[in-house]
Amino acid sequence: MNIVHGGRMAFTERNNPRGGTFHYKRLVEGISGTPGNFGLMLSRTYDNFDSPRHHHNFEQIRFQLEGTCSFGRDGDMVPGTIGYFPEGAFYGPQSAEGAALVLVLQFGGPSGSGYMSEDDLQRSVAELSKVGEFRAGVFHRSTGEGRKRQDAYEAAWENLNDRPLVYPKPLYPAPVLARDDTVAWQDTAAGLRTKPFGRFHGGTTVSVLTLAAGASHAVSGACILFVISGEGRIGDEPVEAHASLHLEAGETAALSAGAGLEVLVIELPRIEARAAARTMAA
Repeated sequence: MNIVHGGRMAFTERNNPRGGTFHYKRLVEGISGTPGNFGLMLSRTYDNFDSPRHHHNFEQIRFQLEGTCSFGRDGDMVPGTIGYFPEGAFYGPQSAEGAALVLVLQFGGPSGSGYMSEDDLQRSVAELSKVGEFRAGVFHRSTGEGRKRQDAYEAAWENLNDRPLVYPKPLYPAPVLARDDTVAWQDTAAGLRTKPFGRFHGGTTVSVLTLAAGASHAVSGACILFVISGEGRIGDEPVEAHASLHLEAGETAALSAGAGLEVLVIELPRIEARAAARTMAA
């Protein structure tokens, strides 16, 4: 069990291979090199953020906290929107209307392709910056062997792994966006209400729960918890807004509310690496 108090952390500026200013907090991360690796971050972008239409070999869950993020034909995310971005599916282009704050979870998907850690990504971006430059989400090579123009993440992944990135066939053709105000609360126990947003291939499940003052609830299994608002405890440790928790399979966390607690719960899929997909970084 790993609790991180995101509300007490400072934002740092990211060396962003996409375009525009990007500040973030690295909250909870998995184990690099494993098919189930993941990274949970709070990202703050601004109206100069620029990312072309692209796709990935991993999955994403996004939760909009502040501002509006546009994904072109795929729709806009306003506060309270939860988005599921399946591996292999194109999305974007992406931009922000003013400042936007988003919780982003990126993780290995059902294909077993894994997820390149932030440290590995930054190391690869630094190496590529010696032979070219990143502009608006695209890597432009000026010297050496390789493609002269390539998606930024794809270029970093291929540089790190020394082989072409093969994208999994998308099981969903586009991101799935759900607004908080369109999903009804369900009373599931005394003092406990839940909003189930969806269950996706591989076992990824997204929901929000609220605990009334003094109520308690146990959460178990491989999952990520993020405190949206309120205050309370996880076990014996006090938590407040933007605290995060990663539970491994077989672990249980006891939540208890003070004046009240609202928590995002993301159940992680069970991923087995496939021989053709397993790599050092993924």
